[in-house]
Amino acid sequence: PSSRRLEARLGPILADCTPELVLVESAAAEQAREMWADHPIVIATLEELAEGSAKCELDGAAETQIAFLQYTSGSTGNPKGVVVTHRNVADNMRRICRAWDLKVGTRGASWLPLYHDMGLAFVLTPIFSGFEVTFLPQAAFLRSPETWLRAIDEFEIELTGAPNFALDYCVRRFDLQARPPLRLH
Repeated sequence: PSSRRLEARLGPILADCTPELVLVESAAAEQAREMWADHPIVIATLEELAEGSAKCELDGAAETQIAFLQYTSGSTGNPKGVVVTHRNVADNMRRICRAWDLKVGTRGASWLPLYHDMGLAFVLTPIFSGFEVTFLPQAAFLRSPETWLRAIDEFEIELTGAPNFALDYCVRRFDLQARPPLRLH
C-alpha cells in the first residue's frame, strides 16, 4: 500500500502500543523504516531475526509479560489491541503441537500473512515443536493458488492451513482436468 495509506492504517496502532520492535515482511521493511524513521522503533524481518542481523535485544521474559499485541481489523473503527502474554503463547503453541502431533520432522507450509493469527502460528509453533515450515509469498498464492497446492505435493507437506475463502479460491482457479494430478497428503 501507499505510505500515506499505510501510515493512516498503522498510525493509531503505533500510538496505542508504542512498540520497541515491529516485525514486518521483507517486502515492506524499507517502507516501514522510512515511514517510522523518527520513532525509536526497531523494524525487523523474520530473516533478520533468524540471521541475527536485527538490531534488537530479545531478553528472556516472564510468563506474565506481554509477548505481543494482536490487533483487530479496524473495519468498524480504529484497530483495538488485545494483550497476549508469553504464557498465552506458550499454552496455545503446546495445545497446537499436541492436537496436531507436531514434532521434529513434520513438514508444514503457509502463505498466510504474519499479522493473521494462523500465519503467526506457523512462525511460533515450530519454536515449540521443531517442525519445518516452508513459507510462500502471499502474492504467489493470490496470483496462482496452484503454487500452494504444488508446494504441498512437492515438499510432502503434512500441515497447512487457510481460511475458507482460500479453499474456495483454489476450487475456482484450479482446473484438475488440465493439470497433472497432485498428492495432497
